Amino acid sequence: MKLLPDSIKLFIAKRLLELTGISSILLSFFVFISVASYSKFDPNIFNLSNYEVTNLGGRIGANTSEVLLQTFGYSSYLICIVLISWSYKLFFFKKFRSICFKYLNTTFNNIFNIIFVFLI
Repeated sequence: MKLLPDSIKLFIAKRLLELTGISSILLSFFVFISVASYSKFDPNIFNLSNYEVTNLGGRIGANTSEVLLQTFGYSSYLICIVLISWSYKLFFFKKFRSICFKYLNTTFNNIFNIIFVFLI
């Protein structure tokens, strides 16, 4: 017994992929704005200070930019470019398998790289 017809399942799947693409674009813009407005005087998880947060992303943006710049350096701008290109493919071409694999692969690589950096 089917709960929903195949046409409705396909419609829901396409809308979810579009929603994922839009949220990836927004995440990419947030990361770019946070990294671009980085200040070494912002209070974050590595630097507790009494200065006001000047990052345009607020406290979350200050922490995000600090972690990204400490981990990847200025190549963290490439994360924004990669996220925008993946979200473009996801939104317009709706290829789930390749995008899903790339997200998982990038996530696991980042986790292992961060663990490796902290162990050194």
